[in-house]
Amino acid sequence: MGREPESSSVVAEKVASHSTYEELGRAFVLSLEFQATNPSAGFDINRVYWSLPGEVTVDVSPEIFARLLERLSRQWRKLGESDPYWSVLTHDDFRLQSIDAKKLTEFYDSGQRAAGLIELFEKKTGASVQRGVCLELGCGVGRITAHLAKRFERVIAVDISPGNLAICQRYMEEFGIDNVQTVLLESPEQLSALGKFDFFYSMIVLQHNPPPIQKVLLENILGNIRYGGGCLFQTCGSLNGYSFNPTNYLATNEEVMDIHCLPKPVVLRLLHENGLQVRDVEMDTWVGAFGSYTYFATK
Repeated sequence: MGREPESSSVVAEKVASHSTYEELGRAFVLSLEFQATNPSAGFDINRVYWSLPGEVTVDVSPEIFARLLERLSRQWRKLGESDPYWSVLTHDDFRLQSIDAKKLTEFYDSGQRAAGLIELFEKKTGASVQRGVCLELGCGVGRITAHLAKRFERVIAVDISPGNLAICQRYMEEFGIDNVQTVLLESPEQLSALGKFDFFYSMIVLQHNPPPIQKVLLENILGNIRYGGGCLFQTCGSLNGYSFNPTNYLATNEEVMDIHCLPKPVVLRLLHENGLQVRDVEMDTWVGAFGSYTYFATK
């Protein structure tokens, strides 16, 4: 930016809201201030705007779907056992071997800002949602869950990682938060069986699921939102160079953590088909690259 930070609190805010140096750097590059003094920074946005995205397969056979889900479950079981806090916010400060009481407090405090997006999007759009039951997909270790529990009568906290979910449950018990129900997700169909709820919330979660799994998760969630309720969730739509072929993907070496896209038109169609009115779609910096979006819709 060519200047000093405004204050130490701004520095702390940026650190809390970005997981890696690359993500933080991209957030600066995408900012209006940077683009005003560096016109060429809009190149990435311009390139994506004028080009077709890579081919992304979102519908697969039951056999392929089961293999994708098995791989995903295996990844997150390992992460929940080896590096639970880092798996939520991929910053070295939150590695299991380096996190201490102070950093742990900062980690959980950062969830307040993410939960506050609900009120922010309500104010932006003039739409409001009921504060009954909230379904949180990908609760992890409860970083945002604890703050959602203050906003809703009840929170159903769902996660695919047994290790992360156990930490989430212990955290709620330790701090006397008694309106959170934890659910270990073993199949997307479980979500339909949870019954109706008022609000669906998910940040930096869907993007770690292959596109076919993202689509089925949303299909099982969006139809269960009660009238008067809504949703706020984030996922990647079209990252530079991204494409998805399930056969090719399953043939690759298993990574620690993957980033996937679900094309924006697919998300918008799912919202429409499930009776939700799109109130806002904002480009965000959760991934630190052009192509990640936050969706806010009401029913």
